[in-house]
Amino acid sequence: MNKKSILDFILKKEKENKIIFCMLDGLVEQDIDDFIKQPAEGILFDLNRDKITCISWLRYNDCNPIWVNNYAVALTIERLKQKIKKLEEIENGIGITIKEWNDMRNENIELKEKLAKYEVNNGICTEKSKMPFLWECDREKI
Repeated sequence: MNKKSILDFILKKEKENKIIFCMLDGLVEQDIDDFIKQPAEGILFDLNRDKITCISWLRYNDCNPIWVNNYAVALTIERLKQKIKKLEEIENGIGITIKEWNDMRNENIELKEKLAKYEVNNGICTEKSKMPFLWECDREKI
């Protein structure tokens, strides 16, 4: 393929939500949404832009500016993936499922209902309209 046909192919595939990158055995086509699901290290490795590769090219190729920028891209992608992970954790209830969140909320409601049956007077816990318990309650736990 010549430069023009490669460029046309890449632009055509972009419209199909595909990413094209070069590996040792030729061009590879992958859905961009699937591609970005992998960790930053995998993305950068597949694109031959991992930090080790960039540093190696900088050391052995007289600091070609493209590898300086490639290293910056690697750092940027890593940071963006970290931020995405944090946002996903927040979106997902800090790593818990919606069912777990609802169960915890329901348990708290049940606990509040149970506690509403009791009152604390002078450190003595009593069930409302009943005789005091023989034990003292820790006010901060109620």
